[in-house]
Amino acid sequence: MPIVIDNEMTNMPVFIRKYESSKAFADMIHGYREITGGYNYTIENLTDLPEDEKYKRISTVIITKKKALYTAYKMSEVCPVNLNAYLVSNNNYIVVLSIDANHIYGKRVMKSAFGTMDYEPIGTLGKKKVHIYLTTRYYQGILPKVGSDIARFKDERNKKRNNIINEASFEIDKNLEVAMLEYDKKDNNSLKACALITLAKIVCSLIGRPAILVKTRHEGGMLRWIPMIFNSDDNYSQQYNDIKELYEKAEVFDSCSAEILSSELRYNYMDYSSLSYEYLTENTYNEFIRRVDTKMTYFIDAYGDETAPISVRIEIKAESINIIYTYDTGYLGQTDINKVHEMFVVLISRVVKA
Repeated sequence: MPIVIDNEMTNMPVFIRKYESSKAFADMIHGYREITGGYNYTIENLTDLPEDEKYKRISTVIITKKKALYTAYKMSEVCPVNLNAYLVSNNNYIVVLSIDANHIYGKRVMKSAFGTMDYEPIGTLGKKKVHIYLTTRYYQGILPKVGSDIARFKDERNKKRNNIINEASFEIDKNLEVAMLEYDKKDNNSLKACALITLAKIVCSLIGRPAILVKTRHEGGMLRWIPMIFNSDDNYSQQYNDIKELYEKAEVFDSCSAEILSSELRYNYMDYSSLSYEYLTENTYNEFIRRVDTKMTYFIDAYGDETAPISVRIEIKAESINIIYTYDTGYLGQTDINKVHEMFVVLISRVVKA
């Protein structure tokens, strides 16, 4: 049964810091307690766990935090805060903090605990990035141009949006889950790309257009949403190869923000996107946590920021695969979200069970 997302609820980003001495860690805890009064923090010893299990445990907590909804607050109020700290080896700690760093109270917490209000996206640990100019040129080459070209992607259904947001979650049955996970073993991003193709086909059919703009969540650099054109008339192999290539190149061509890219395009590609997509596994942040630098505070965006009229999040866990649809009820109109999911199951089954 779909639930209504309360407009009075909000998400918060997640901040990560590493400490390699007990004294530095103790100073951080002291600073946090001094401002918050010791509110809402835990310290957990993971030293007995295998290396990969440690990072998966922390990755799972990060995912939970970025999805969490908090009661909306005003600048004059104290914003929510919570902190989880993990001892991963001798005198080696990973700290995961949820706070609004733009809020005056959030700034005080960051300064007192981490000693700084400066932070960078986790992409600083990714592959070597190209210059901002090359990133904007790359996307200018694959995205529609200003004028009649971009007008083709204007989604008339946006006029029906009422800003009433519903969310519906579905668990994939075991037979299909096994087939999907086996398909994912083909190569990196295979299931991620396959699911995106399936969802984009459904949205094209829903709004009666042969092509749409899609934005997919990216955690590798400054460009938090990677834009792409999906052409429903292309054959599956072409669609699959195009998306896989885009995912691979996005690891390098992501050295600017969505605002900068939109400025260079001369239109806001975020507003033209009919579908937003996020793909999460329990290991999503493992490599990042393994390589985090002690000299920097890193942040990860909250889920839900700048989503499209139809937004889909796929969560892969050891025991289940969940598909979460978030959508504007006016945009979806008389279309039942249960029917949308049934269509997804039918279409993706044809691919992964072939």
